[in-house]
Amino acid sequence: MSTAGTFLILVAIGYALLYALACLIFPFRACKHCHGRGTRQNRLIGGGFRQCTRCAGTGRAIRPGRKVLEKLNTDPSGRWSKITGDPRPLTPRRRRRW
Repeated sequence: MSTAGTFLILVAIGYALLYALACLIFPFRACKHCHGRGTRQNRLIGGGFRQCTRCAGTGRAIRPGRKVLEKLNTDPSGRWSKITGDPRPLTPRRRRRW
């Protein structure tokens, strides 16, 4: 194996470790649907805003890497991987349909 190939493998492993550490420390990211604002512009009415349905108006979403870490958790008590302060309420507000 060449030195360039070895270097690329080491860089990829280092990046994966840093991402896993970031997922442990910062489990939430900005919601991609509303860009972290929590509201979406209503295109039908023209200028009105409504609550984002994906993040329930909080502007935050769980990182994909954090979801993987929770699935891989083998600790029976689950102390280290339980997300505290989950931004989505248990019953998100629903839009009224008339």
